[in-house]
Order: sequence, then C-alpha cells, then structure tokens
Amino acid sequence: MTVSPDQLIERSERIVLARFAPMSAGDETEKADSELDRENEIEKAVEQRRNRDIDRIIAPVGIGRFYVKEDLKGGGEATIYAPVSVHTDERATFDFSDHKDPAFWDSPAAGRIMPTADCRLVPSFAEDETYLLFIGPQHVKSYEVIRADDDKWLAYVKSQLTE
Repeated sequence: MTVSPDQLIERSERIVLARFAPMSAGDETEKADSELDRENEIEKAVEQRRNRDIDRIIAPVGIGRFYVKEDLKGGGEATIYAPVSVHTDERATFDFSDHKDPAFWDSPAAGRIMPTADCRLVPSFAEDETYLLFIGPQHVKSYEVIRADDDKWLAYVKSQLTE
C-alpha cells in the first residue's frame, strides 16, 4: 500500500526542519543540548529507532545529529540523535528543484530515497544540509532536502498542518 503525502503527515508523531551533522568516532558529545554521554546517545538513538518503526534501515555507519531549526508537528528535544548512513552521493542533496519538479508530485512513491530490492529505505545525509524529517514509520518522502524558504514540499506540509 502506498501512503499519500497527507497520510504521511497525519501518521508522523513529529515533523521537523533540521540541519544534519554527522558524529565521527572521535567526536566528543555536545552537552549543551543533551546531558547524555556518547554511550547513552547511541543507546537512545537505537531505542528511538526501535520506537519509530524504522528498524528496516541498513546497519548504521554512525550516529548523526539533527539540529532542529523548526518544529512543525509534535515537539521534543532541540537535537535529535539517530543511527544513520552517511553517504556523499548525489541523492544526499537531491531536492527536485526545491520540490517544484513534477516527478516528485506525480507519485506518492517518488522521493529523494528509493527502496532497495529488499524494500529497505536507506536515506543518505550530507553535512550541513537541512532536511524535512518525519519521525514515525518510514516513507520515501520522510527525509527530503530543503534548501529554500519557498520549497514546495515544505510549503505543502506547513499548509496541511495549519488546516
């Protein structure tokens, strides 16, 4: 069953606009937003992953930090820690021309990430890029790059949340 954008918005427990920052193995934990040490961050991220029904993602390369710039739905911590795979491929920064490209809108199954042959979603993230994140069950439109204030996907989500 394909989930429509409206269903994605409704079923997500939290929707945020957040900047990505990978954490390297030698990276010291930033304590300003969280009093957790690195070991607890990893445990928390894995637990968040379990609780959000995203276990089908590939084994993480590391822990990523998403600095919340704007909470659109729900609320929570200013920094989200999550197991991530960090890639430098073009999909990490692909934004469908600020989501104005009809290819993004023509199918609910079109997004920056595509399922693998075994139906896993493997989002890639680029350092300092901003993403619109949907926290909850995964969807191909759950991790879109947002580069412009007038991005069409961002505007659509905001309009749906205010109705």
